[in-house]
Amino acid sequence: MTATMPAPVVLDGRVVRLEPLTLDHVADLYAAGRGDEEVWRFEPRPFPASPEEMHRHVAGLLADRQTTQFAVILKATGRAVGSTGYWDVCRCDENVEVGSTWYARAYWRTAVNTDCKIALLDHAFALGSSG
Repeated sequence: MTATMPAPVVLDGRVVRLEPLTLDHVADLYAAGRGDEEVWRFEPRPFPASPEEMHRHVAGLLADRQTTQFAVILKATGRAVGSTGYWDVCRCDENVEVGSTWYARAYWRTAVNTDCKIALLDHAFALGSSG
């Protein structure tokens, strides 16, 4: 039994804000991941090597009904530095996967990932306790 995905909301952390992913984030996301194939090594989709390919990548995520995706906005700059999201919600065992996360290499091993995961998990547990 698969449940509906969590509704897109803004999640606020200490160093990042998670905004529902839109095509408006494409330019920042392309700039964040441009030219660094290592950023994309574990992504199931191909490396977006052009702004058009990033547009297709984001459009594909938005079309996927099995995910709720967020742009990771660095509060210090107001720019998107990656994306993350929820996948495979199943109410039968109160399960949700957090994943499809990538960040510009400059934000690896920083507070960005911890802040994102805390915001996503806090939101998921709040949803779980209300339903």
